[in-house]
Amino acid sequence: MFELYTHDIVAATSSKGNQEKWYDAPSDCWYKLDTGAFEALSETIASFILAHSNLSDLGFSAVPYQIEKVRVHKREQIACVSPNFLHPGEEIVTLAHLLKAELGADYQRIFHSRSSIPLRMQTLVEQVEQITGLTRFGAYLTLLFEYDALILNDDRHLNNIAVLYTPTGYRYCPLFDHGAGFLLDPVAYAFDIETNALVKQAIAKPFRCKFYTQVNAARKLYSAQLKLSLTSSEIQEAVQQAVAHYPALYHAVLRDRVMDVLDRQRKMLKL
Repeated sequence: MFELYTHDIVAATSSKGNQEKWYDAPSDCWYKLDTGAFEALSETIASFILAHSNLSDLGFSAVPYQIEKVRVHKREQIACVSPNFLHPGEEIVTLAHLLKAELGADYQRIFHSRSSIPLRMQTLVEQVEQITGLTRFGAYLTLLFEYDALILNDDRHLNNIAVLYTPTGYRYCPLFDHGAGFLLDPVAYAFDIETNALVKQAIAKPFRCKFYTQVNAARKLYSAQLKLSLTSSEIQEAVQQAVAHYPALYHAVLRDRVMDVLDRQRKMLKL
């Protein structure tokens, strides 16, 4: 079992400021601990689905995640592990950092001054393409929003959307950070409440609206992007294998929540 040590923590950050992260140089991999919101499960299932999509056909990629049990703080814990996707000389640049550097600290005012979500989205795409020289950022953003809507990832703020700065210019960042998907946080989305009722509470970021509203705006501007090649039974088998890493008392509720979200959202998105 892989050993992690407190003094080796690289960061203790997440949207809630409490997810510990390690980098292991020999394996060139990152480890993130579950915080109690089953992030490793969400990352693993999200990664599995993306691996069976048309992502590569579109010319984009995704960070592969998998669940692994590790020993840290003198006890066994669950983490998700992912390979380092940065090539030598590259750095990740979030949209928040990119726009702030180019437009100033009040960059958000520029977007909020637009009268509708489609106009704000179009402005965001135009600004990013102008700064980076990338030409298909609208398609990339649409794909990301479609996938977030599929798994109901409510944490796609502008620090969770990024590009890569390389010695020869910018390139697209692999899709990453799906840990807030599937309504698995028991504090925000209690397991004793039906999934359909909770879906109404989920708000999409970065435009802070209903998921369908955000996806519909992106699709009208840049066309639908995401396609899946998985059956419900294939997904359920992968979910069964992933939830087996957790205590048995969670197996049924985790499996049901993930499958409820996917079955509902695939129909809504026509995937």
